[in-house]
Amino acid sequence: MSEQDAEFRIERTGKNGFVTRRLDHPAHFDHHPPMARKKTSLIEDLFEALHELFMVVPSWTCIPIAGIMFFAVKLGVIWFAAAVPPFVGVSIYANNIAGFAAAGVLLVGGTAAIKKVERRHLLRRQEGIGTIRTLSWQEFELLVGEAYRQQGYQVTETGGGGADGGIDLKLERASEVVLVQCKQWKVYKVGVKPIRELFGVLAAEGATKAIFVTSGVFTQEAQTFAEGKPVELIDGEALEKLITSVRGVKPAPAKHLVAVEVQPSPASKEVPACPFCGSAMVLRNARKGANAGSQFWGCPGFPRCRGTRQTNQVTA
Repeated sequence: MSEQDAEFRIERTGKNGFVTRRLDHPAHFDHHPPMARKKTSLIEDLFEALHELFMVVPSWTCIPIAGIMFFAVKLGVIWFAAAVPPFVGVSIYANNIAGFAAAGVLLVGGTAAIKKVERRHLLRRQEGIGTIRTLSWQEFELLVGEAYRQQGYQVTETGGGGADGGIDLKLERASEVVLVQCKQWKVYKVGVKPIRELFGVLAAEGATKAIFVTSGVFTQEAQTFAEGKPVELIDGEALEKLITSVRGVKPAPAKHLVAVEVQPSPASKEVPACPFCGSAMVLRNARKGANAGSQFWGCPGFPRCRGTRQTNQVTA
């Protein structure tokens, strides 16, 4: 039986995590530690929740929320001082304590606003898989997270632990919980092993589905293993389509070039294909700009598609 056709069972191993065990080969297993959860205080949890909220809602909402926080903390301090006699003197500091709390909310809101601007800029400056593959693995994870945030998901950056870490993003929308693993591999093909490990984490965490994103490609064995499972594989080509669909940036209009369609000259026997959409191109005259009066091949889908070729360019 081949690796991709084998059946697997997820088994918990107490405090040590779980294993993914192959049913026809009991000795075959990979151990996976559970997703790390950093111990945090109640205040840290509160501000983390506010940060996630401000990453989704408009940035200005931090102002009214800071106002609500101020009055809530002020009233809470006054009530606490009145209810606990030894702390009665604390009430004189109610405004100061409430002010610090409100300032903390504004700080979190401002930080989230800066991050949103940076992530949206990162998303919008991608021009295709070529620019995506030049990103560092940290930028790659941020780009993937922003793409899903634009689709309405609440995105938690879990910090998988580096270029070869585990789960990098957790997506939540309504009752849907999605685990995402990102691999910025420019040439390397992703095999079945990391996909099988991701499937194990999916089962252990009880998530709805898992997504493995790479800028490269998946082997046939990996694709076969993922079939019929709640595991989505997104390779470089699919990632490029995802980024394009959520960018929301329209092509800039041409400022100095007015194209007029003309009939091909007798010398032009071959009609090239558009380098962008593949449509048969048409011969046009440049009316303005440095190349005024010269001919060039233009896409018939202009202005939706702005593919061009020089008249002496060989058909691809």
